[in-house]
Amino acid sequence: MPFLANDFEISSAFGPSYYGVQDLPELEALSPPGDNSFAFVESEGSWYFYDALSITAPSSPTVIVPDAITPPDPGRWIQSSAGPPPPHSHVMTDISDLDASGVPYAPGVVGDWASVPTVVAEALDEAIKRRLNVVNTAVNYLATFSDGLIRVAAAGVVISLPASPGAGDVGRSIVVKRVHTGATSSVSGNGNTIDGSASRTLVSRYDAEVYTWTGSEWDVN
Repeated sequence: MPFLANDFEISSAFGPSYYGVQDLPELEALSPPGDNSFAFVESEGSWYFYDALSITAPSSPTVIVPDAITPPDPGRWIQSSAGPPPPHSHVMTDISDLDASGVPYAPGVVGDWASVPTVVAEALDEAIKRRLNVVNTAVNYLATFSDGLIRVAAAGVVISLPASPGAGDVGRSIVVKRVHTGATSSVSGNGNTIDGSASRTLVSRYDAEVYTWTGSEWDVN
């Protein structure tokens, strides 16, 4: 899709990419990018992040399905936080490029791009948190949204999902997989329900489930 005058694309050598579009139809028309990509939609004044695993039901303007995706196939743009788009493109080769002064990037610290790097840095911070992180555990474990895949390596282990997901966590997913040969393992909603229940049981070896926060409970898909 050709970008218009106010559109932008920021490519990153270390993972995430950033796009700017005029409205939701343009967002839908984007070819599905890699996971951890972000798009700023001018008409909504919001950032959207792309979750390649999400099968959350479409709900404009918060959950957008690309034109190339046919539900229930996974892949959703999820509305994140509001903020102004950068006024021009900038190709980043490493994290320090976020600040033209060369000051190394740190969450919440911006340099000489005035307010512009704040938005980009926040999006980068979000993308780093969402990078696939594999956790192997043989003891009870409290999951975080930085855990892309949790592999349960011992019987009787309880995986507790995050207790207090925020509004910006809607559409985020955590995968839990049982890899041991012993007795069952369980996943706790930790105060929130999972498909209406307080917990789930992984009965057989290699059972795996994806838990997606919907804003009111965890959805199993």
